[in-house]
Amino acid sequence: MGFDKEIEIDVGRWGRTILQKWWLLVVTTLCGFGIAFLVMHSIPSEYTARAVICSDANMDYEEAAEILYYLQEYAAIGGQSIAERACLLLGEGTITADEIAKMVSYGYEAGKITMAVEATSENSQLAIDVANAVAESFVIEAQSMTRSDSYRVLVKASIEDSGVSETVICVLGALAGLLIPMIIIVIKQMMSDKIYYVSDADLGGKLEIIGIIPEQAKL
Repeated sequence: MGFDKEIEIDVGRWGRTILQKWWLLVVTTLCGFGIAFLVMHSIPSEYTARAVICSDANMDYEEAAEILYYLQEYAAIGGQSIAERACLLLGEGTITADEIAKMVSYGYEAGKITMAVEATSENSQLAIDVANAVAESFVIEAQSMTRSDSYRVLVKASIEDSGVSETVICVLGALAGLLIPMIIIVIKQMMSDKIYYVSDADLGGKLEIIGIIPEQAKL
């Protein structure tokens, strides 16, 4: 048509058109679910285990926090001896000290007397074992360097919740596969030049309609 048709909102017509394309919606929903499932299984899962070390308040709080800060810096920058000790705690042949050093990170907030030891691995049990071994190794190293027994493992390692489950991702993929074609169908209906209403033919009242020929059944 050579004119801009005013968009009519007809939910019923949109619904009927969507129902006519039910097979397409089923296919795209299954495709969305399948794609999400394949993506989730093609990306290796990583698990992060977290243990917490505490500096007992036998000394001044600020002094304990400051010493823990410097110990954390030592562990993060040059803590090869911590990794080697953790390797011995885990048992020879389990994992190398270099691999442990790459897996581990330390989390410390200024002014606190607790520090987190985190180990990340595709093997959840290995992540837990390494985090615990490094935490114990750190405590031994800290006590040796400070000549104090004011350090201990406060919380044993456990796997942190990743926040989003595989089921949720697959459901979201299926919803995307369902909603995207529905939106496309509705937009095509809104932008269609076909005449569905009398107002579509009179240019919004600019033309006078003489009469309407009713639809006749085929003989």
